[in-house]
Amino acid sequence: MSNGPPSTTYSESNLTNTTPVDFNSPADQTHEMSKAAINELIAQQNQPLWKAFGDAQAASMKERAEMKLRIDVLEASEQDLKNQVENFDLNNAQLVDRVEKMETENAQLKRMLNEMEISGQIKQLKQQHDSEREEWKSEKQEMEEKMEALELNLKNKIRKRQDLGELIMMRTELGEIGGAGHFFGNDKKIVHGGVRDDMSEKEVRKVLRLLSLGEKKINLKFGWGHNWEVAEAGWTIQFKSAYKNSGGDGKYYYLWISHKGNFNFF
Repeated sequence: MSNGPPSTTYSESNLTNTTPVDFNSPADQTHEMSKAAINELIAQQNQPLWKAFGDAQAASMKERAEMKLRIDVLEASEQDLKNQVENFDLNNAQLVDRVEKMETENAQLKRMLNEMEISGQIKQLKQQHDSEREEWKSEKQEMEEKMEALELNLKNKIRKRQDLGELIMMRTELGEIGGAGHFFGNDKKIVHGGVRDDMSEKEVRKVLRLLSLGEKKINLKFGWGHNWEVAEAGWTIQFKSAYKNSGGDGKYYYLWISHKGNFNFF
């Protein structure tokens, strides 16, 4: 908007109405004013008004610009605050999710710890049970071994007593002539004045039975030309004649007495 005077044309009637009554009086008027001078006078009178109006309009526009700037700043601040609120809500929601997730993980961890503790207690009890079971097995085995040893010892004692009784009976039955103990009598054949003849296989078996019963002293009588191999009660006697007609070497007689594979050579 321009600050200059408006291009308005005033008529004579307007000038007459706006001119004071005594304007044309001879006492105050020295000369007659032209229309241009009147317009210039009016323009000069209105110029401060137009200037004031322009200044007011400029101030108003400046104030409006400042207000618009402040409004823009407030709107930007409001948008920023809104964004902060939205970010806060989002962060709060994320924080809630994290807290819930952490609570879930803590619950799972607590359950796992409880399970581990229970599992550890069960494992400890199982180990204790296994240890006690192994100890019980060891004690049981030891007791069984002791019982077996006692039973074996008892059986051995019973067998020894039985063997001793049988040994005494066989010693009495056989005597020195039958092979029990040493024989120091006349060992010729009966027809030659002796008290016994060569032993038969049955008699040799009885002597072997004496050995199995624990007899330490025995005597045997074989025919010079006979070869023997007799086994009884885990004992074996082999006799080889020196006669060549019987397979001997013509020099030596051989006697083997063995007990379950352990040989003694005589």
